[in-house]
Amino acid sequence: MIADTTKRAASCREHHAGAPSPSITPDVTFSERKSQWRRQMTQRLCRVSTLEWQAAGSRIAATLETIEAWRRAHRIAVYMNTVSEVPTALPIEACRQRQCEIYLPIYDRCRRHYVPAAWHANDPLHRGAYGMLEPVTPRWAPAVALDVILAPGRAFTRTGTRLGRGGGHYDRFLAAPWAAGAVTIGLALECQLVDDDLADTHDIGMDWVVTEKEIYAGRSASAVMPRRTDRSRTNMKERNRDHLVSPGKEQNK
Repeated sequence: MIADTTKRAASCREHHAGAPSPSITPDVTFSERKSQWRRQMTQRLCRVSTLEWQAAGSRIAATLETIEAWRRAHRIAVYMNTVSEVPTALPIEACRQRQCEIYLPIYDRCRRHYVPAAWHANDPLHRGAYGMLEPVTPRWAPAVALDVILAPGRAFTRTGTRLGRGGGHYDRFLAAPWAAGAVTIGLALECQLVDDDLADTHDIGMDWVVTEKEIYAGRSASAVMPRRTDRSRTNMKERNRDHLVSPGKEQNK
């Protein structure tokens, strides 16, 4: 059983990792190309078994410990994974063992965007916006200065570009004041990596991308991220300052 699962996981990596997909139409708009990648990644991830997610999550958690910024961090934002995202139970446990402050990006219906909320292991959770687990009574912490942010994604490039689900919520979370000095780490399967140029003007790049197979340096490596991605981090912060304190237009996740 385990041998068969390992074989299927290896096949997924060999067939998909970084390779152009025959179902991605070359002569389409940039927006449509990103939509095609999202649809294809959704199909790929649906074929990943629970055992494969668990095995990959264990290797990714171990690799995180090789990143100095992760080991030294005290205030850490961690997502509660869905069934199609890298599990975060082990990184959360590592944070607890180190007595770190743990924050979850929670959708604030009043502000209409994600805001960090302090979380303790004994805080009760329920399914909130978009089916994500979140505290029943969030302790909002918009003034926190995060050290590290773990981020999920539909796809990543090896240079740190992140493709989300299309709503822009995580990009706004990453561009907010609480993320100004944070090291951003994207967690993904190797088969979520693409060689396509997915960076848009509003996208926030990762400092690191960690998979079950490798660790990739993004913005933290010298000049490997596109300049427009670095500029967009500052520009988005300026554009979003007012949005962070007043309701805005709700978008899909």
